[in-house]
Amino acid sequence: STINEAKLSKVVPLYPNPSADGIFNIDLSDFKGTSEVMIVDAIGKVVMPRTSYSNSKQQLNTKAFSTGIYYVGVQAGGQKFIERIV
Repeated sequence: STINEAKLSKVVPLYPNPSADGIFNIDLSDFKGTSEVMIVDAIGKVVMPRTSYSNSKQQLNTKAFSTGIYYVGVQAGGQKFIERIV
């Protein structure tokens, strides 16, 4: 099957973005089964390895990360989504 990359914010609520305190909320409740979430930095280095969540709301904590731009990747429901976070 083909994996389509789409903008995460159109499919999965990810907020607030930008975040003042490094905490992002992500809502995976529309997906059945397990969703995989990971965060990479601007050069593609994985800063939060793939983490599996069942369909639920989660918090992503980036407080320990250096200031900068990161990307949240989500694989769910046979699709792959990516979104820039600040």
